[in-house]
Amino acid sequence: MNRSLFLFTSPDCTACGTLERRVRGVLKDYPGVTLTVLSITSWDKDVRRLVIRCNVSSTPVLAMFVDGGLKGEPLRGSRSKAAIKKLLEG
Repeated sequence: MNRSLFLFTSPDCTACGTLERRVRGVLKDYPGVTLTVLSITSWDKDVRRLVIRCNVSSTPVLAMFVDGGLKGEPLRGSRSKAAIKKLLEG
């Protein structure tokens, strides 16, 4: 089953490159899952609501579309694997 994850970041995020590499490494265990990285400049109203709901400040957010809605998890360092698993496995 092909699924897409989105990593929403902000331009001033200094750790986002490291987080992106970590996420891509974890996704090797999930064939058929793709990752798209989007900057804050492309956020729309629904994504802004998602970010407000699941994080504080400029912490990157990992999200995917589930049942027609956007579901997200804050992405923080060592918890990135847990966030990915929570999104993909429910």
